[in-house]
Amino acid sequence: MDNMAESGIKKTMVVLLGLVLGLFFSTQSVAQSRHAVSFKTPAKDATYTQQYSIDVGDVPGHKVRIYEVHRTYAHNPPAFEGIRLKEVWRRGYSDYMDVNGRAWGYDTYVLESGEKIFLRWSGTSAAFEGAGEKGKSRFIGILTITGGTGGFLGIRGTLKETVVFSPGSGLNEAHTQGEYWIEK
Repeated sequence: MDNMAESGIKKTMVVLLGLVLGLFFSTQSVAQSRHAVSFKTPAKDATYTQQYSIDVGDVPGHKVRIYEVHRTYAHNPPAFEGIRLKEVWRRGYSDYMDVNGRAWGYDTYVLESGEKIFLRWSGTSAAFEGAGEKGKSRFIGILTITGGTGGFLGIRGTLKETVVFSPGSGLNEAHTQGEYWIEK
């Protein structure tokens, strides 16, 4: 092979290698940075502001319910992109048989900056059994972050939440954890 052909092949190889590396690094820079978040909401910081329950009438204990819970974060608040969470407004629906069944709804996270994060959630509740647990239930569900306002327009993510609650006594304490990212 003559020097000109070898030189042409070398130049082509360098160009191809450059293109491959360029694609790799551009893909890496476009990938969204994921952030872990984990926080607890003690019962003292959560209040049922409204709740309505209607007997379905088919069997005893079958009810449909709508409710609103307000959670505040004055002590040790979690942060999203460095901005602390101020409050959460949860609006939900449930279809229960003796507080066992499915629940679903929507959350609005309000940050100290005034920006909001919107979530959709669903899950299942089960009543505790055993002495001293009467009236308490546990909800386990998945929250999907669907968007937000301001700098959080492109926020997405998935959170898992466990809530110990009692609609009759007003108990509502949550543990939330998962990850989020902001799509550019």
